[in-house]
Formats: sequence, structure tokens, C-alpha cells
Amino acid sequence: GNVVSVQGEVPREAGTLEIRRGTVITQCKMTGGTPYICGEVRTVIDKGLFFTGQEMGALVAEALHELTEKRKAYSERSVYSYVAPDKVPDRKEQPKVTVSVLRESQLSEELFALAPEVLYIPIEQIKSPDGIIKKFIQSPVISVCAVLPKVMRDGELAEIAQMMKNISDWGIDQVCVSNISHIVFARRCGFKVRGDIGLGVSNSESLSIYEKLGLSSAVLSPELRLDQIGAMSKPMDTEIVGYGRLPLMYTDNCIIKNSSGFCPCDSLETITDPNGMAYPVSGGFGCRSTVYSAKKLFIGDKQEDYEPLGLWGIRLIFTSERPGECAKLTAGFMGKGNYEPTFYTRGVYYRDIE
Repeated sequence: GNVVSVQGEVPREAGTLEIRRGTVITQCKMTGGTPYICGEVRTVIDKGLFFTGQEMGALVAEALHELTEKRKAYSERSVYSYVAPDKVPDRKEQPKVTVSVLRESQLSEELFALAPEVLYIPIEQIKSPDGIIKKFIQSPVISVCAVLPKVMRDGELAEIAQMMKNISDWGIDQVCVSNISHIVFARRCGFKVRGDIGLGVSNSESLSIYEKLGLSSAVLSPELRLDQIGAMSKPMDTEIVGYGRLPLMYTDNCIIKNSSGFCPCDSLETITDPNGMAYPVSGGFGCRSTVYSAKKLFIGDKQEDYEPLGLWGIRLIFTSERPGECAKLTAGFMGKGNYEPTFYTRGVYYRDIE
């Protein structure tokens, strides 16, 4: 919306050369070294006139300088009073147990018998409607939710859309996203959409907006304290992470392949810091890597703290766990066992955010 006007010397009477429209366009588009790009040039040039390209270039430079000076001025800002959203009554029932796996091989008959509310599994792991995944898909009490890649480049959308069509044909009607831009993409493909950790939902306003955008549920940020979670208004189904390694970093390149020469897309490798802490690294769609925390988050023995928070679900994230351990931990959160992991942390649920 910024407009500037500059004026140069009166053109001279042309001799053998006349100023041409092409010369003006060329000079106007010479904006290299500036933050500007010339999108369109309109000219009105009388016949029999002449001025040099250098003179035209000086006019362009002056116009860009004037435009920069104008853009330095602060625009008038609108000030509004904040109106907090209406408080939605909290759920009274206990939160459902949802399960997230990294590999189809982590599924088992024992986990199926426990019937978690939702099974989250990467879409690239659902390679066919057969095998153990078939039982989960056909279950009348378990919802299978395909987790879309955190990054989807334009050139990859056709492949992902085909995978989504495949799982739709096999009976899966919902996906989980970590990127706000993926919500519209998933809904256009006809899927119910759930929100993952990557959305960073940390307040009631965000929940309200995501609910309007079409999410049916969302994971709250693990950087919130339990008392903050309890104070939030929850206009849609919300869940928190009750167990698992949290994703710390997502890399566009496969960091294991870059260092060792082989691709770990179907396995779980580790990297170690100078203190000897081991961080699991998983490969995924597009040969990208996710680095997970060394310690596992665990609040399975704190039901009295998280059950009154008005949550819809408590999510268990399984990365390096074997099938038997996945089932034991799920049973524990359902009150059917007391299995606890070793070497775990409470995260920030019980302390201030630093």
C-alpha cells in the first residue's frame, strides 16, 4: 500500500535514437541487491524523446530509496480489548488411553485385547490391510488414526494423497497432523483430523481456533504444568502425553545415513552425547529423521493428578519399546497392571517452564 513518486530531468530531443519501452522495463527490473522485485511496468512515452539508461536507473534507485524510507515509518496499530473465551465445562469421566506406535511390528494380540481408544501409526507403516493391523482396523471399539509426515513437500503430496486413498479404501477415516497447513489438505481428502504434538497447543485460545479449523482432538504441549492444563478451557477433545520419549528434533536429511552410509528407515538407531546419554533416532517418510529424548516421560502412577483435569485422552508414545512392553504399559494406564519403566522423568508437568 505504499506509494512513492519521483521525477527526473526533461527528456532531450532525440537524434537517431529514441527512448524505447524495452529500455524502461529493463532498468525498472534492475533491483538486484534490494528487497524489491519489479512486478509490472506501464509506460507512456511520446515520440522523438531521449534519455540514457543511466538516467533511468538513477530514477529507479531514487524511487526504491524513497519507498524504503516510507516503509520505515510505524503504521498505526489497532488496540482491542481481549475477551477470554467462555469456559467450557470439563469432562468428568476418566481420560481414554490412546496409543502411538512407530512400527507396525510393535502391535500385538495383547495390545489388541486391551482395546485402546485410538491407535496412532505412521501412514507409511500401513502398507497393506492384512496382518495384525487388520484386526485393529476392523475393531468396532478401536479407532485407527494414520499419522501424516511432519513435512510434506509439494512434490510429495501426490504420493501421500495416494497413500491416504489406500487407507481410506481399507477402512481408516482419520489422520493426525503436526502442521497447521496439513489440516485443510487432510480435510479435502475426506478425513477426520486430529492434532499432534507438533502443533504446540498451549492455551484455550489455540484450542478454540483449531476447533474452528476442523480438528476433532489435539495433544496439549508437554511444556505445560498440570495445573495450567487443569485451568484451560477445553472446547474440544484434548489429550496429554502420559508416557514416552518426546520428539526433540526433526531433520530433513537422514543423519544416520550421512554418518554411517546406511539408511535406518526400518530400524531404530541411537546417537550419544558427550555425557553418554543415548537418543533414539528413527527414519521416516522422505528419509527424514526424528531424534527422541533420552529419558521417557512417565506419569502412569499419578492418576490422581491427571484424571481430574478434564482430559479426553492420555497418550502413550512407543518408540523403542518391544510389543510386550507396549502391552504392559498400556495395561498399567488402564489399571490392569503396575508395570513401570526405568530411567524416566516427569517432564515439566510438576515444575515451572524455564
